[in-house]
Amino acid sequence: APILVYLAFHPAELESPRGLDLVITLGPSMLIAIIFIRFHRGIEQWVAALEAEGLRMQALAERDALTGLYNRRAGESFLLTLLARPEASDSLILFDIDHFKNINDTHGHPVGDAVLREVAHRCGALLRKDDVFARWGGEEFLVLVRGPGEEGVVRVAEDLRTAISATPIESVGTVTASFGVARFRSRDTMASWLQRADDALYEAKRAGRDRVVGR
Repeated sequence: APILVYLAFHPAELESPRGLDLVITLGPSMLIAIIFIRFHRGIEQWVAALEAEGLRMQALAERDALTGLYNRRAGESFLLTLLARPEASDSLILFDIDHFKNINDTHGHPVGDAVLREVAHRCGALLRKDDVFARWGGEEFLVLVRGPGEEGVVRVAEDLRTAISATPIESVGTVTASFGVARFRSRDTMASWLQRADDALYEAKRAGRDRVVGR
């Protein structure tokens, strides 16, 4: 490029045999280089766009559209990954908004959706980055808590329960939730671990709701 620029500003040398040879030799190479640079930049932009689209599609596949939490499929994937290398201090929390059907029937589904988003927001603000928080289905949520121990995970669940009920939600009033806690056991499968958490949750409901039960 410097040689061609030099020749462009020195017509006498450009018209000389050596100048013409240089133009004939370097000109096509320069043109190819320019085309390649433009092509390379285009490829980089295309790859970046593909990566961004891949991340967007992954988020859509993993996230619940209403609350922004992980969806059940992603939650199950995290559980399977953890069960490959479990720790004795890992625990599950399953919780369910009490009388949620009444909220939908009385106030309508848009208000019910707002309650789900608010519950997700209040609980998410209390959890650590290492915890996995997923909408498990309908008005049910799952929290995978790593490392707090049995007493610690009960405190976590109690904090979540209090966060939900302490402040009334607009248009609905006080909302409560029932919690089931299950600490990991050495022979647990995903099914057995979830079943114990689910059993504890329904025990909390049978005992009057708005409480935490551990298994």
